[in-house]
Amino acid sequence: MTDDTDRTDGSNAADGSSVPDNPLSASITLRVVDSSASYAAAEQLLSRNDLPSGDLRGETDTTSTPATLWLAVETAALPSDSTVESGESHSESGDIRAVGVGGLEQYGTVGLVRSVAVHPERHGEGYGTSICDAVERQAASRGVETLYLLTTTAAAFFEQRGYEPVARSDAPEAIRETTQFTSLCPDAAACLRKRLDE
Repeated sequence: MTDDTDRTDGSNAADGSSVPDNPLSASITLRVVDSSASYAAAEQLLSRNDLPSGDLRGETDTTSTPATLWLAVETAALPSDSTVESGESHSESGDIRAVGVGGLEQYGTVGLVRSVAVHPERHGEGYGTSICDAVERQAASRGVETLYLLTTTAAAFFEQRGYEPVARSDAPEAIRETTQFTSLCPDAAACLRKRLDE
């Protein structure tokens, strides 16, 4: 696994040919959001899901910009010569749309899963599961032991993934000081936690 890509097929095979470990997940490759075009694609995916994106580029508070934000592209449709921009992956063999986005802010051994969204036309196809699997693997590989997140609409989804509801005040100070906690997500958002070392 590298810092800029992650496959959700369980093997990280170069050809993406293996079957996903989780039957409810789809095979994707994560590409780091690192250009104006890829940030625009991530913001568009979040907007289409009515999720905040104001701090993605560090415009509101640079201390709370995610350490890593990824666009998710279908692995089976991704040629090796492709690049992801503007919500699509461009290659000599055609265009492939980014199907989702996910982010991780890391503060030592704790992390904040944020900005997880799937293109509305692809809801229910396992991409949310695949994105979360990949973000959790990335977090664990970077030494994160416990993940937190806020959600107004997907608490049941995350609880099925092993997250447990906790009071916002129970989150570590570094997490509580993020833009997600202080301004972007409403007080009514559910706070959830998952320990990766269990």
